[in-house]
Amino acid sequence: MEKSILTFNDLPEVVAQLRDEVMSL
Repeated sequence: MEKSILTFNDLPEVVAQLRDEVMSL
């Protein structure tokens, strides 16, 4: 992780990745 601080612009992508991980469970 190069950036330890997430910006609001990164939130949509992070949420999408988390949602994909949850769906794959």
